[in-house]
Amino acid sequence: MNERRFSYRRSYTSILNGFQEGTPVLCAAEDISATGMRLRRMMDPRAFSASEIRLEFQLPDDEHIIYASAKPVRLTGSREGMCVEFKTISPVDQKRISDYVYGQTDCDTCF
Repeated sequence: MNERRFSYRRSYTSILNGFQEGTPVLCAAEDISATGMRLRRMMDPRAFSASEIRLEFQLPDDEHIIYASAKPVRLTGSREGMCVEFKTISPVDQKRISDYVYGQTDCDTCF
């Protein structure tokens, strides 16, 4: 689990729902890239596990809920943080994220 993301990241602060090992996990996203994001566990002292996490989140100014599963690729220095790589995500949602990260707003297929 020492892989690092090399794609461009955009600052992204949001609260999102996560589900890991069947347990709901309230998370704060700290940044996002086209391939993943950095998460911090909220209101729970337990650390993330190394298992897949399912995510539900929205991008700023977009009411659409994005559903994705992600694989932890790096646990951060603090016990409650980790970086994840999106594994299962729809092509439309992947485009939404890419457009947000790279600042594009003319996504005809997203709306």
